Amino acid sequence: MSVSLDADRVGGVIAALGSPRFGSQYVELFSDVLAFDQCTVFAFRAAQPPDPVVLEGRSAQMRELAQALGREYVSGGFKQDPNVLREHPLDRPTVHCLSATELTNRVYRLRFYDEPSLAHELVVLGQSDDVLFYSSFYRTDRRARFCKSEVDQMNGIARFAVNVLHRHFELMGKNSGGLSSPGLSCQSLTGERRQRMLRHLKDALLSQPYLLSPREAEVCAGIILGYTTLGISLNFGISVSTVATHRKRAYRKLGISSQNELFSRYFQVVTQHQASLAPI
Repeated sequence: MSVSLDADRVGGVIAALGSPRFGSQYVELFSDVLAFDQCTVFAFRAAQPPDPVVLEGRSAQMRELAQALGREYVSGGFKQDPNVLREHPLDRPTVHCLSATELTNRVYRLRFYDEPSLAHELVVLGQSDDVLFYSSFYRTDRRARFCKSEVDQMNGIARFAVNVLHRHFELMGKNSGGLSSPGLSCQSLTGERRQRMLRHLKDALLSQPYLLSPREAEVCAGIILGYTTLGISLNFGISVSTVATHRKRAYRKLGISSQNELFSRYFQVVTQHQASLAPI
């Protein structure tokens, strides 16, 4: 199916490649093709956690929501996402749509769809070299679900979208030494770096004479790096209540009662390990 994109908007997204303006330009590029409230794009490489590429909304509120959900997603939520559990590599981009009611994972659905009132998603999956780009266009529960004609339209421009995303991803990596997105915790870190820092912090915590269990040390390391309780839960594959139990036990062993005390207690430990973390 042939789809015409606005020439000025195509020029705008190309001019914004490698810059912080890319996300907003990418959203504008598709505004004539689709009606949507939020757009996110994540880049997956091998077994690494994803890197955020675009976290945008059609309003300031939806943009803030996209960034908040992005924090949860890269912290571990992606492990529960049915859209990325597919055979790789992809020979060509694929486009499909789904509604929140189709999701069987209740915890994932609650956090990423029901709570933010995102009811419908149009997914574009495309691969360029060794990078899988996962684009999602969302509608709130006030809108109708995406239809077949919209899927067909996106199929017509999916290859162009993937090529543009890949070029931006390359340029951002060269310009910043790793992708970042405003509003993300640990925003200067790629997914691989986050995981390696978690391991370093876990080892540092276990080196202290407080008899923390490996899981308690992992939970505390996640807290130090700014992960939420849900993010830690999804990242380590344990329930939210189990995270709370490990945190409570760890705090008791450490003789502390708050997150701020944890930061203070291990500020010296983190500083001591900075030399080993810096080259990650």
